Amino acid sequence: MSSERSKLDWLSSDGDAVQAQVLAAFGALVFYNALELIVLCLARFKRRGSFYFWCLLVASASLIPHCLGFVLLFFRPQISPYGPVTLIIIGWCFTVTGHSLVLWSRLHLVLQSPRLLRALLRLIVIDGVLFHTPTAVLLYGAVSPNAPTFAAGYRVMERIQLVGFGLQECVISGVYVWETAKMLRLRPARQHSRILLQLLAINVVVLLLDVLVVGIEYAGYYAVQVMFKPFTYSIKLKLEYAVLGGLVQIANGRTMAFPPPPVDTIDWSNVGFKVREGMTLTPEHDFQTNDNKPTVNGHVESTYVKTTNRWTPPRFVRSPYLPIHGMAPGLNYGQQAYEGLKAFRHANGQITIFRPDRNAKRLQRSAQFISIPPVPEPLFLEAVERAVAANAEFVPPHETGAAMYIRPLVFGSAAQLGLAPPDEYTFVVFVMPTGVYHGVHAVDALVLEDFDRAAPQGTGSAKVGGNYAPVLRHSARAQAEGFGITLHLDSRTRSEIDEFSTSAMIAVRKDQDERTGDAVTTLVQPDSPNVIDSVTAASVCEIATAYFGWRVEKRRIPYEELGRFDEVMAAGTAAALVPIRSITRRSTGDRFQYECGGEEEASGGEVCVKLLQTLKGIQMGKVEEKLGGWNHVVKPLPAGWLDAV
Repeated sequence: MSSERSKLDWLSSDGDAVQAQVLAAFGALVFYNALELIVLCLARFKRRGSFYFWCLLVASASLIPHCLGFVLLFFRPQISPYGPVTLIIIGWCFTVTGHSLVLWSRLHLVLQSPRLLRALLRLIVIDGVLFHTPTAVLLYGAVSPNAPTFAAGYRVMERIQLVGFGLQECVISGVYVWETAKMLRLRPARQHSRILLQLLAINVVVLLLDVLVVGIEYAGYYAVQVMFKPFTYSIKLKLEYAVLGGLVQIANGRTMAFPPPPVDTIDWSNVGFKVREGMTLTPEHDFQTNDNKPTVNGHVESTYVKTTNRWTPPRFVRSPYLPIHGMAPGLNYGQQAYEGLKAFRHANGQITIFRPDRNAKRLQRSAQFISIPPVPEPLFLEAVERAVAANAEFVPPHETGAAMYIRPLVFGSAAQLGLAPPDEYTFVVFVMPTGVYHGVHAVDALVLEDFDRAAPQGTGSAKVGGNYAPVLRHSARAQAEGFGITLHLDSRTRSEIDEFSTSAMIAVRKDQDERTGDAVTTLVQPDSPNVIDSVTAASVCEIATAYFGWRVEKRRIPYEELGRFDEVMAAGTAAALVPIRSITRRSTGDRFQYECGGEEEASGGEVCVKLLQTLKGIQMGKVEEKLGGWNHVVKPLPAGWLDAV
């Protein structure tokens, strides 16, 4: 027994019984904390399949064998030391590296760079091999017959290991605090400043604990230090529960009340109609934050696979980029269709989406034109609502009159060389805060005569990209000449009105009733097989009848009738209602002028103003909506849905 005892003399510098008592006290605390952590982990986590859960559980449970090994080694020297040392090594490896993996596995909630995440994971693995391997070998040697030789090396390696793992955790925690601080700049100051201070305080405590462990070891109180180390790790793991809830709340973009208020990082008085990204694609095909303030948190995706014959449940994706094969028919053959709709914030803070059911049906019709399986209406509505809810803080303030533009898009996404339907399709929903597309003033229109937008039996009535890209050069040329919008005639005869390049057309005729002499207002909408079924135009016509008692005619409009209208408007989701000041046709020298509220204001004629005010009033919740379910209320996200990101 005396020979075995000599192998363990390195455990204590002077055999002080006080150190043994302190070791026993800390050992009891570690056992208690470990059991409490295991119970907390099993009780608090409803979903137990995540990497974070298993890292937290394993790191917590590993405290027990590590602590037990030292208790046996110190208080039961008569038994073979190799069993306790094995427990010490296994427990220590899984506790320390497990804790680092716990820190790493929640970094994705705030860190948007997969490249940096991979680099940190490699750091954890490499450090684990570099530090654990020699330490384990030296510890086995320290209880062998050659104990004095190995014990000296073990003491040195132990200190190097503690400093190395401490620096590793500081790096991970530093990245975590830095990325969280960037995230918090997008949130209301008082609430999230408190969370940031809490995060900083917790990480300072972790750093101080690491410094204290190293200090105790350098002071020569090794028997105290060996049990104080697992005690500090039990405290660190307990702190996880203090920080995780607040972090998930920030990462999800949610506050205690839904919907959250608008962020204060955007000039809401000058939103405009452009995409402003808070992320940039790197040459390594990762994405990272840039100097711009983010204007969204992410988008929603769903995938259709031919083998399953169904669409997957919608999932949230933070990257604004789509991983699509270069040979996908959505890129090569134009197999894609899209939609446009808006979400609005009401005076009471409630967020609603305007008539999304109409857009769902229209996307299904467009998909049929290009051989894409239709997106079921329930899936469309769910994906659109969740995209808005996940980005609710970016819905503009009520008083600005601006809105969140919603862009659903469906396309063939599997690689396909031949001209045939692919095996996979992707449905995505992007959102972006926007102002008004054409502004709020009247524009001049030009009849487009040297280009036919759609063939008579073609895809003119489908909202597919191929209908719009060819018009870009003509629209740009018209804008350079002072025309804000172009007008298309029917492609067969070029004698009837189809629609504007970006919007539907609504004309207004003001007459007098021949019998009563009363003023009669009539809205006329083109009935052409080659135009989009405009949700805005249909809504405006329904408003005209229900709110003002005006007449509505949907029929073919001969070109010659343009001169008999009093007002003309362009109607579309992006544009809302834009008054048309004039329509010019160069080949005939015609220039038809319309009421638009005067040259200075040019905010629209009397009918346009009333319709626009009522439409916007309904959308913003200022005017009672009495036509039935136009405003779809956005509800909070299901609990845990964003946690899977």
